[in-house]
Amino acid sequence: MRASLLIAFAPLLLDAQTLSIEEYSPKSTLVLPSHEVARARYPFIDVDTHPRAALRALDQVVKDMDNLNMRTMVVLDGPTGERLKRLLEGLKRKPGRFVVFAGIDFMGIDDPDWGRKVAE
Repeated sequence: MRASLLIAFAPLLLDAQTLSIEEYSPKSTLVLPSHEVARARYPFIDVDTHPRAALRALDQVVKDMDNLNMRTMVVLDGPTGERLKRLLEGLKRKPGRFVVFAGIDFMGIDDPDWGRKVAE
């Protein structure tokens, strides 16, 4: 009899135990002493940077990088065209500190001259 009741009510019991991802909020029980690290011991490279507005204050960005011991910032926004030219022009002031991954503008990909234009 117990088994048949359990089987009959199993869907209700399982449904009552279901949590959505929004409801899931576990509390950490891990307690350790904290140790704030304000500067890396060794120079490092930030490999996924999206600096956008920060490049207006490039001197401050480089100062902040130095305070953290960040040697190089890699910009992965993939700019193209005039935006890429402006970015590279601005970063010339701080040689060796930034690496920029350029993108490809796929607008007009069906045009016969598209490949030549993109290469330029």
